[in-house]
Amino acid sequence: MLAAVFIILAKTAGAISKIPLTALLGAENSGIYQAAFPLYGLLISLSSGGITSCVSAKVSAGKSSQNPVGNSTVRFLAAVSAIAAALAAAVSFVAAPAIAKAQGAADIAPLYRILAPSVIFSAYSSVLKGWLNGNRKYAASAAGEFISQAVKAVAGTAGALIFSAINPALAPSAAAAGVTLSEFASLAYFLFLFKRNTQSIPSSPCDYRTAKNIILKSIPLAAGSLITPLCSLAESFIILNALGKLFSAADAAAFYGLKEGVAGALLALPAAVFSALYSYFLPILSADKKQTDFTPALGCFTFSGIIFFLIYSSLSAGIINALYPSLAPELSEKAAFLLSTGASTALFGAISQAFTALLHAKGITWQPTLLK
Repeated sequence: MLAAVFIILAKTAGAISKIPLTALLGAENSGIYQAAFPLYGLLISLSSGGITSCVSAKVSAGKSSQNPVGNSTVRFLAAVSAIAAALAAAVSFVAAPAIAKAQGAADIAPLYRILAPSVIFSAYSSVLKGWLNGNRKYAASAAGEFISQAVKAVAGTAGALIFSAINPALAPSAAAAGVTLSEFASLAYFLFLFKRNTQSIPSSPCDYRTAKNIILKSIPLAAGSLITPLCSLAESFIILNALGKLFSAADAAAFYGLKEGVAGALLALPAAVFSALYSYFLPILSADKKQTDFTPALGCFTFSGIIFFLIYSSLSAGIINALYPSLAPELSEKAAFLLSTGASTALFGAISQAFTALLHAKGITWQPTLLK
């Protein structure tokens, strides 16, 4: 429950920070800022999308068996994830201008290059986070998420504030730099926890066989986690180019920012809660393979989904007006429509994530991928 509170606070801070950030950047720059994150999310999922869950499940199962996951194995897995992320980040850094041009907004290119290092930091952190979850240190793991979101909120908003007065064209890049700084801060925190909790444990040789099994198990999970960011990336290309043909470049970027930065921030909150529940139930279900009572997990997921669905579907206009008072009335109306329309994803996403946790705990990984 404490972990859930940390993650909810983290995601809430991230959502709330977008209010002053959107006001500082302006509609057009906000759209440019948001347009960089579909590719960023894809790179994060590609390099570390499934490794956290697999490390968590294996560490948890190893604690109750004769084959625990050693510290050297965890370090090896973290290095492999970081190297894979570095390759993906290098591609995005070099190809940034071409990608941004194809997307219909050349101004996005600098953001891709600024965000590239954070992909590496996130990949390394994902293994350490899985190790913490597998050891049932949920609150400590969730605190890392909170630190990341808090640093991003403060540094990103501060950067946008400074550069909006000096050179507004650089404000989106300054906000993106806050994201990279937040991932670095999160990594530093996880490294500190890992060192503190393992310094009294004798080091054992790396179990390459276990590491290989974890990596192979993570592949279908990573494949499944790519589906959503791939859809978002495709949307960013399609929507920005389509809007660019109907409206001016500024209006096109503003409308895209409305979809992703306003309604999108709120619709991300249910996923944050489901992530906390997933992190809590996965090690428990993994530790006892004979566990057949799935009712508590399904009930927690479903109840959370129903609450979000009812709030978003019935109070969308009030929520938008309260959180984004600076929006013009016609934009507020559009945002409220987007929020109420997306409310059902909270309920469906809750049920889907509940069964995903069950299947992953039982070592079944391809079915959730097919489901997505």
